Amino acid sequence: NPPTEVQEDINHARYAKNTKITRLSAHHTQLDIKRYQTRLLSDLQLIHDKRYKYINQQLNDIGIELGGWIKQQQKR
Repeated sequence: NPPTEVQEDINHARYAKNTKITRLSAHHTQLDIKRYQTRLLSDLQLIHDKRYKYINQQLNDIGIELGGWIKQQQKR
């Protein structure tokens, strides 16, 4: 998903009642795929190490926030 689609889906999940955890979990899966793809780009030396580190940090930050949101929703 392009970043704008991901942002739109997350905004939809924010207001969804019954599908919130399902949507958030799907995004967590997509995030894992992005991590794998980024690591592959680095392993194949298609991106510089500095860029890989930046992207990886951004993905990790998103993952932390998304994981926290999922845990919060599961407690409800």
